[in-house]
Amino acid sequence: LMILYEYEYSPVTVRTLPLFKKAIYEDSIYPTEQLADLSCPVFAFHSYKGGVGRTLSLIAFAKAWSSNLSNQKILIIDADIEAPGLTWLWDNEGNSEFSYLDLLEIIQTSDFDNDLIRKKVVEQVQLQTMKIYNERKNLEYYFLPTYRYREQLLDIYANPESIASAHKSRYSLAEKISRLGEMLGASAVFIDLRAGLSEFSAPLLFDMRVKKYIVSSTSYQSIRGTKLILNEMLKGLQVKENTIVPQILLTMVTKDIDTDNIQNELLELYDNQDYIDNAIIELPFASELIHLQTLEDILQKLEGRDFYYN
Repeated sequence: LMILYEYEYSPVTVRTLPLFKKAIYEDSIYPTEQLADLSCPVFAFHSYKGGVGRTLSLIAFAKAWSSNLSNQKILIIDADIEAPGLTWLWDNEGNSEFSYLDLLEIIQTSDFDNDLIRKKVVEQVQLQTMKIYNERKNLEYYFLPTYRYREQLLDIYANPESIASAHKSRYSLAEKISRLGEMLGASAVFIDLRAGLSEFSAPLLFDMRVKKYIVSSTSYQSIRGTKLILNEMLKGLQVKENTIVPQILLTMVTKDIDTDNIQNELLELYDNQDYIDNAIIELPFASELIHLQTLEDILQKLEGRDFYYN
């Protein structure tokens, strides 16, 4: 039989998705179109490995915020869908009105665009606070736990990857979270992300409007994983004077460790060296911060530590 091939050529539309599985095939993971500014700043904490002090760093930031900007509210979100450490520290399981997974479901169904539903969400989140105390007084900040009940965590309906995969929602996750913070009257949103090469974290890691703190210990595995993630995050990122550059928090640094080689390895990943002052912040090792049981215990033991001051 004679076979005749007929081809129809049509232009291919490249659709940038803020996901690790897409980043590796593209020269830049960042969109070509201009994204709207976030109405409320979003700070995301991430690490390649668990157990390197990512959640501890977020808590230290919140404590410092309470000391220096005590009149400004913040919204703290536990977005670690697989290991919700902040939610467990909050120790209020079963009593929450609204969770991060609830928010993702509403965003995925586009209900968050409805003014009445947004208002209801705000009313529920306002009931959930995390107590952060400093040297002078206790403050309560809005808190969004990962989940409300066990089944919600084990049978997830919506996640950041599914939201990013939707054409109209590629980069909307940070915008919706920022909008929630604004409606709560918060001056900033702090998010604890899932560790590793997780698509649960990717939509916020690959959003250039979000300030990222990448937490790493000095161990070989942690540094190598951090370089792997940073390499994808910095690919195609035009570092200019106003660029929100990912910063690295180097934890568990002991006095006998020379970090010069580690710092040089990490800084080489940044194309433009002109605007990366303080790109790496060293957080000295403190044995008192290894075995921590409660949020109150953490806040107390942070006081007076170089880890906290740095």
